Amino acid sequence: MRQALSVIGIVILFIVALGGVYFLQQQRIDKLEAQVDTLENNLEATQSTSGNSEGEQEDDTTLLLSEKGTEVRITAPTSGSVITSPLRVTGSVPGSWSHEGQFTVRLLDENGDVLTETPAKLQGEWMTEEMVPFIVTLPFDASANGMGTLELVKANPSGLESNIDTVSIPVKFN
Repeated sequence: MRQALSVIGIVILFIVALGGVYFLQQQRIDKLEAQVDTLENNLEATQSTSGNSEGEQEDDTTLLLSEKGTEVRITAPTSGSVITSPLRVTGSVPGSWSHEGQFTVRLLDENGDVLTETPAKLQGEWMTEEMVPFIVTLPFDASANGMGTLELVKANPSGLESNIDTVSIPVKFN
C-alpha cells in the first residue's frame, strides 16, 4: 500500500513539474509573439510613412557597404548632398551595429577633423540582425565650407580593433 502511494505521489509530482515547464515555455512564446508583433508594427509604420509596399526600396535610399561589407541604408543625406546645420541623418542599420540600441554618427571636415559627434538611437528592436531605422540630428559650426564626410561608426564596446566598422558618405558644406 505504501509503495502504491509513493508511486502515485511521484506521478503527481511529475505531472506538476511538467505543468510548470509548460507554463514557463508558454510565457516565453507569448513574449516572442509580442516582440514579433512590435517588429511587424514598426515595419508597417515605416512602409506607410515611406509609401512603400513590401519588397520595394525607396528611390531616395542609398545602399552602402561598410568597410567590412555590412549593408547600411541611408535616406538622408545622400552622397554629395549640400548640407546645413543642423543636419538630420536618417536610414537603417543592422541591429547588431549598435550597443544598447546606439551607434556613433560624426561629421568630419575636409581635413578629417571631427566637427560634431553624437550617438544615434535605433527606432525599434535592436537585438536583431535585421535592419532597424534610426534618426539623428547633428548640429555643427555653420561656417564650415568645402567638402566633408559623414561617418556612421559601428558600436564597439569591446574596443577591439577587429570590431571597428564604418560607413562614409561624402557631403558638401553650404
